[in-house]
Amino acid sequence: MARSIRRQAELDEEAERLGARLRLGECRESWVETGTLTRIAIGRFLLVLVVLGGIGALVSPVSRAAVMGGGTEFLAFLGFAVLCVAIPPRSRRARLFLFDCGVVRSSNTGRRLVVLPWEDLETVTLATTAGYDEVYISGCVLRGRSGTRMELGRRDSLPGRHRIQAAAQAQIAARRVGPLTAQLDAGQPVTIGFLTVDRSGLSSRGSLTAGGRWQVGWQQVRRVDVELDGQRVLVRSGRWGVKRALLNGVPNSFLAGHVIGHAARQAGVQMTGH
Repeated sequence: MARSIRRQAELDEEAERLGARLRLGECRESWVETGTLTRIAIGRFLLVLVVLGGIGALVSPVSRAAVMGGGTEFLAFLGFAVLCVAIPPRSRRARLFLFDCGVVRSSNTGRRLVVLPWEDLETVTLATTAGYDEVYISGCVLRGRSGTRMELGRRDSLPGRHRIQAAAQAQIAARRVGPLTAQLDAGQPVTIGFLTVDRSGLSSRGSLTAGGRWQVGWQQVRRVDVELDGQRVLVRSGRWGVKRALLNGVPNSFLAGHVIGHAARQAGVQMTGH
């Protein structure tokens, strides 16, 4: 309990410093994720082996002879293990901050500080992973027009990732959905990745692994299911069965749900998901 309170106090202090320095407004939420570095885990494992070797040397003449015969190698092995454990940092720490005007990722390894103001945000690209019984969103990459790249993955807080992803998508949707639906209303097709939506129906120019090439008119569509924030689009029709468009890794693929939903409502077709 005390550790949790202290950790939150540290987060609040860092958020206040960053907000003042970067002029991103008030910090709405913050998260921290810690973990053991691979180097530390290896060092600890090697130290266990050294200890076991030392115990063996005390109780077994054969082990003692082996250790004495390879004394230099044994000391080098011990020194390497100690360095693995002793060299800072000894743990991995990634902090996420959601401000009114942007997002910040602070880490004690790799890129130490990544700052992305909302006004610079251009794309959100999602990554999916196949689990034991389902496919799930495993991370996302935010990119800015200035070239800033912020990658959020398994080393970051899961709730933080979800909140920042949702906030970033909301920012882009506020700018892009209106013009895209106006484009549809004007009779112009809208293409996201290789999926095209227009007044006549939906079509895909994807590869076989991405669902293949197909075209289905709205009059043939029974229902459209948009899953995984637009990463997977399933078009169900009586005549053609199920057509798939897998938009994994397509920048701003989540916009497909907004565009399809607008066109589906006009065509009187049911849509699930978003």
